[in-house]
Amino acid sequence: MIEKNKARIKEREEIKKHIVMSKPRQISLFNRIITILHELNAKVINFYLQTDTHKKEFREDIPKQLVQTLFKKSISQTESILILIENGKYLEAYSLLRNLFESAIFLLYITEYPFEAERWLNFQKMDFKVQMQYKKNNKKLHDFKNFLTKNNHRELLNCINSDNFQDYRDFSIWFIREQAFKKHSSIDGDDFKEFYFQLSKFVHPSIAALNYNDKLSETHFDDIFADILYIAKRVGDIYISYFQNILLSRDTYQQFLHIKEEIGQNLAKIH
Repeated sequence: MIEKNKARIKEREEIKKHIVMSKPRQISLFNRIITILHELNAKVINFYLQTDTHKKEFREDIPKQLVQTLFKKSISQTESILILIENGKYLEAYSLLRNLFESAIFLLYITEYPFEAERWLNFQKMDFKVQMQYKKNNKKLHDFKNFLTKNNHRELLNCINSDNFQDYRDFSIWFIREQAFKKHSSIDGDDFKEFYFQLSKFVHPSIAALNYNDKLSETHFDDIFADILYIAKRVGDIYISYFQNILLSRDTYQQFLHIKEEIGQNLAKIH
């Protein structure tokens, strides 16, 4: 058994050398994307640290804080995926890609519906027992409407009806995804759905699949590479669009446009 494990470790090292280390351009592009996303985030933070007025504006703007936090989380997830694929852990990378995808979707949702930010943060603070009581207290549409009015979430009143109020109430993942796509073209939505379908297959890998975890193939690497390129591009787009008054005139924005063009070229080669 020990010798078998040693052989698998040696095989894994050979896989890393052959697949990962033989793709320096892709790894370099990964790192440059991460660097630019960090720089975009730093530009926003530095802007709001300039004066006491800017600091106060940011502290009092919950949607801005949440968008910045979700963007920072997306960068961290991207960095983690890079570490995983560099070590031949493609199934774990796929699972984390799913999390990155959901972060991107919710980032899009909050930029489209910023009034949902405070309600979501309050919802996240609830433990399981409190959430169950919350759902029980808002079991009917009129109860939920009363809750929204009482807690100053009136903007949502125009969105809810008898068919969807429970999905809004519970921040249903599929419903959030649907609402996030609502204001975008069908092409963009279909692209996201295609990636979601692919990533969903790897969320709960089978025991048999885990046994092949060390066998990172070039196809798996290219799949992960394409997914993360696409999602990183969209996350950057969403962030820049939301903070356009800060970022559109900056050098980092021009760098992002340049790397977006390079991403498009790489995706065309893969597909």
